[in-house]
Amino acid sequence: MDRVSASARGTIFPNVVLIGARASGKSRLARQLAEKVGWKRVSTDDRITARWGPIADLVARAGWDRFRELEAAVLAEISGRRLVVDCGGGIVERNENLRRLRALGTVYWVRAPAAVLRERLARPRQRITRPLFAGVSAANEAAAMLARRTPRYRDAATADVWNGEPRTAAPEDAANALFEAHFGPRLALSVAAPTVEAATAGLVQAAAELGPGDLIELRLDHLATPTPAAAAALLRPLSEALLRRLIVTVRPLSEGGRFPAGEEERSALLIESARLGPGWMDLEYEADRRSRGSLSRRIRAAAPGIRLLASVHHLRGFPEDMEALPRRMAATRPNRTKIAVAASAPIQVRRVHDLIRSEAAAGRELIGIALGARGKALRVIAGGAGAPVASYAPPSGLPVVAEGQLTATRLRSCHRRWGRKLRAPVPVFGVVGDPIGHSLSPPMH
Repeated sequence: MDRVSASARGTIFPNVVLIGARASGKSRLARQLAEKVGWKRVSTDDRITARWGPIADLVARAGWDRFRELEAAVLAEISGRRLVVDCGGGIVERNENLRRLRALGTVYWVRAPAAVLRERLARPRQRITRPLFAGVSAANEAAAMLARRTPRYRDAATADVWNGEPRTAAPEDAANALFEAHFGPRLALSVAAPTVEAATAGLVQAAAELGPGDLIELRLDHLATPTPAAAAALLRPLSEALLRRLIVTVRPLSEGGRFPAGEEERSALLIESARLGPGWMDLEYEADRRSRGSLSRRIRAAAPGIRLLASVHHLRGFPEDMEALPRRMAATRPNRTKIAVAASAPIQVRRVHDLIRSEAAAGRELIGIALGARGKALRVIAGGAGAPVASYAPPSGLPVVAEGQLTATRLRSCHRRWGRKLRAPVPVFGVVGDPIGHSLSPPMH
């Protein structure tokens, strides 16, 4: 029986509901996000058109009041999970719709500057397919819409997403911003437990909290008896979709893990686990270097399609040659690299952040972690620097496995409050002092 299926994925994430003015780009944004995350797109305008014909003809035939009645009825019918709901521009004009929008999911106001809206509304296609407000010229329609509806958009929405400025922005920028706003940073949900039963329960919980861009790390070294049989008991029941997003880790004692036996036994467990079909395997760079590349070759021979994550863990002292590590680790031919270093000073955290950015600029995927309390903020914002995985974080009910690690729930909460804003041109304020951990200023502000 498949106790951990892909159907459990993403159950903690509400639906995405998009509102905003005509021509703000809601429909394209909804299509991009739905395709990106594999959710179903639902459009109120499309449903109306399918039943009653083109909206311009419907308004000409029945009037705006009747159109609003039909629009409210369509909205009331929408239900289910894993939806991206694209709403018509005037759906906020009825009070009952505001309540339904909030009940349906998280509401985002898709915005564009008035000048951009005017330019879009003047296009011939817009004039044919969209009816004008009564008595309002095309030139003044954008201003009329914003004046009339802005207070209601603001009242209904949880957050804003700008779509249309600057002109040099890539078309997917707004979709990426919406993705980050809703799902938070990409994480590897760490499952570490002493028994197969507890680890299986952890995998079930991780699958329930899995976001569209997330992975799951299974720490086999935390098992009281980490054997190939235990690995088979954990991996064989998993769906193929979930296996593709699984990182198998067997961390040795020398790098902060708990595997109790020698390197020969650990290598055998890695190879046997690779044959069970996980998408990813964490392979310590030093272990592969000592084997002169034999270990990575044997893993790839056992599972040709597996992707290797070459990792380095410096638990004591900050390596002065840290910036050179990715170049040395390239000998393993990894699909990604991971560097976790103990950071005792802010400048060391900054160096890890800068290394993530420089590797991303060069087209290389680096997961950078600053271990310890000083590195907590980096775990929240590393995705903004270009890390393919911002941090490792346990799902609800599971213990943290590294100093400074945050739970997935807390990390996402921090990101919603301030993490995603650090890439935007807005002022950022901090509180400095000693002691400072008790201060209520960060959550208050």
